[in-house]
Amino acid sequence: MIRRSITLEDHSAAWLLIAQPIHARIAYELAYQWGVPPFARPQPSKTLLPTILRHDDGWREWEASPEVDQKTGYPYTFTEMPPDVAYRIWEASILACGDLGPLSQYLIAAHFIHLCQGGDSATTAEALRFLRDFGGRTDRWLAEWQQAAPATNTADVAHLALGYLQMFDALSLWICCAGRKEPFELDTPEGFQIIFTPFPDGKIHVTPWPWLVPRLEIQLTACIVPARVYTDTDELASVESNERTLAWSIINRL
Repeated sequence: MIRRSITLEDHSAAWLLIAQPIHARIAYELAYQWGVPPFARPQPSKTLLPTILRHDDGWREWEASPEVDQKTGYPYTFTEMPPDVAYRIWEASILACGDLGPLSQYLIAAHFIHLCQGGDSATTAEALRFLRDFGGRTDRWLAEWQQAAPATNTADVAHLALGYLQMFDALSLWICCAGRKEPFELDTPEGFQIIFTPFPDGKIHVTPWPWLVPRLEIQLTACIVPARVYTDTDELASVESNERTLAWSIINRL
C-alpha cells in the first residue's frame, strides 16, 4: 500500500491510501503504448505487459485488510513493511503469475530479489531465506524459458525485459507516491534519458516523447482516512473513509 499525506478542504490531516495492484495497473498503462522510435516496444510484449500489470498481485489479500504499524499506529506503506510480511507478499506475487509462464515468474522474482538485496534488512534471516528459496528458482525459470525457443529466448532479451519492468514500476511509483514538484529524469533500459516535468494542474510534460499516442490520460481511485494513530487493523477498517480520484495528463513537450 502507498500512504500519502494530504490536507483536506477543512484543513484536517488525512492519508490517501493506494493499493499496490492499482500502482501496478498504472505501470501497465504506461507500458502499453510505449514504443515510438527511437524507443522500442517492450518485448516480449505478450508476456511482459501482463507481468507488469500483475507483478503486485500478491498484495491483494493483505490490501483487503491493511495492517497498522504497532510502533507508530500508522497504516503501513510499502516501504515500512515487516520483512517477513513483505517476503510472503513477494512470494505470493511470484507464484500468482505461474499461469503466465516461466519468463513472468523469472521477471517478478528477479525484481523482488533486487529489492531485497538493496533493502535495509538484506542480511536478516527472513531475507536470506527469501534469497535462498528464490535465487535457484529464478535461474530455473529463466533456463526453462530459454530452452523453449533457444534462438529467440535469450538471456539478453530477458534482462532487457526485467529492465522494463523495473523502469515502469519506478515511473508509476514516482507518479503515485507524492504530489511532485521537481522534474524526474528516467533512464530507459537502452540508455535513453527522458525528463518528466510536473505541473500543479496534474499535467506532466515529457521530453523526448516515447509513447505511440500524442497524450496519456491516467487516473486512479484512492481511499481517504484521517491521519491519526490507530490501535490496530480493526480500528482502521472501522473508520469512516471516502474515495478520491487522482488524475494526470501526460503531454508531449514539443
